[in-house]
Amino acid sequence: MTGSPEDAMDVAQEAFLKAFTSLRDFRGDCSFSTWLYRIASNVCLDQLRKRHRVAVTSLDKPVTTCEGQAGRQVADPGDGPEEMAERREVQDAVRASIESLQPEHRIVILLRDIHGLSYDEISTILNCSLGTVKSRLNRARGSLRRALSSSELFAPASVTRGERGVESEMPGTAR
Repeated sequence: MTGSPEDAMDVAQEAFLKAFTSLRDFRGDCSFSTWLYRIASNVCLDQLRKRHRVAVTSLDKPVTTCEGQAGRQVADPGDGPEEMAERREVQDAVRASIESLQPEHRIVILLRDIHGLSYDEISTILNCSLGTVKSRLNRARGSLRRALSSSELFAPASVTRGERGVESEMPGTAR
């Protein structure tokens, strides 16, 4: 599945490591080999997904130009300092907004939107009805939306502050 023996050995090593650390979670619903194959295939699929997300450029292969061949200079594909600082500001604002929620709202946001649990799983964990989970999640998202929209980081782009602190429209936008 990986296309190279080296990648296959890496996948096998990671799969055995995951199986070893998850051995206590093996329930016996299926055979051990089926469980191990499932882990190995998931690790392999994860690696293949990662491979498609990352652009690979050979640093050794020279670039041919009209003046001959030249060494390759590769631009850093990562975010620059400004983008990293902006992302950190957004993360901090979201984290602070989540922490400001009432505990019963915070827990449903974390379980559903951060950890990706289903409504049924959340209902079981919190020992409440499915309707209560949905209601709390709706209220939590509304509170979170209001908290984030009041932040300058998430303010609508068409509204700016005038010189006297009065909201005004940007030129060319309609109210």
